[in-house]
Amino acid sequence: FSKILSLKETFYKSFDYLDNEQISFYIDVFTNMVQSNLNDIIVGKRYDLIQIIVDMVKKSPAIKIDIILQFFESLNQFLYEKNYTLQDIKMNFKNIFMDLIKNLILLMKFDDKIFKKLNTSKTKVFKDDDEYNNALDFRYSVKTFLEDFCQNYGFNFLFNEILYPEFNEIILNIKQAQKDISLWCKLENILYSVSSIMRVINLKDKENNPKIFDNLIILLYTVVDIPKEFIQIIRTVTGIIEDCPTGIIQEKELLLKIFKY
Repeated sequence: FSKILSLKETFYKSFDYLDNEQISFYIDVFTNMVQSNLNDIIVGKRYDLIQIIVDMVKKSPAIKIDIILQFFESLNQFLYEKNYTLQDIKMNFKNIFMDLIKNLILLMKFDDKIFKKLNTSKTKVFKDDDEYNNALDFRYSVKTFLEDFCQNYGFNFLFNEILYPEFNEIILNIKQAQKDISLWCKLENILYSVSSIMRVINLKDKENNPKIFDNLIILLYTVVDIPKEFIQIIRTVTGIIEDCPTGIIQEKELLLKIFKY
C-alpha cells in the first residue's frame, strides 16, 4: 500500500502534464500493483487505491483503455467469487462505478469538429482518419464494458442513475443554447451509450423498477423531436430503435413518431 500511495502523490501532482507515453506507464504500474494486491485491498477496504485507476480513465489513450476495463472485469469476477451480494457491491463500490462510467462516457464523445463533419458527410469519408478510428475503437471497448456491466448489475443502476439524468441535463442546456454544437455532440454521446445497452434490458428490470420503461419512453419521445439536420444523431438513434424492448414497441403513438422520424 505504501508503494502505491507514494506513486499516487507523484501521479496526481503531474496529472495535467503527462503525455500519452507517461500516462501509459502509470496505467501499467497502477493496474498491476492493484491487481496483484486485490485481495488485501478489498479485505482492507482500501477502495481509494481503486479510485486511482478510475481517475486515470480521464487521461487514458485509446490504446490503454482495454487494460483498465480488463481490471474492472477482473474486479467484478473477484467480487462474484467472494460471494459479495449486489447490495454489498452497491454499498461499497457505487461511487467508484459511477465515477468510472461517467469518465468513460465523457471520453467517448466525438471531437466537436469530427461531429460537425459527420453531420455533413458519410462516415466512410473518415475511414483513413486516425482520430475518428481511435474514437470508434474507444467507443467499441466502452460499449462492450457497459453491456457486461448491465449483465452483472442490471440496467436500472446505469440508466436511471447516470444516463437519464445526464440526458435531461443536456436537453435542458440545448434549449438554452440551441446552436452550441458541443451540446449536440454530448447528446449524441449519451444516446450512443443508451443504444449500447438497450439489448440487455429485460422484464426483470421492469419488475424491479417499473419507472425505467417510463423514462425510456420519455427519452424516445424527446429524441424524435430533435432537428433532422443532425444526421449523426439520427444514425445513433437507429441503434436504440433496433434493440427496443417489446414493452416500448407496443407504444403505438411512439412507434408512429419513430417511423416518421
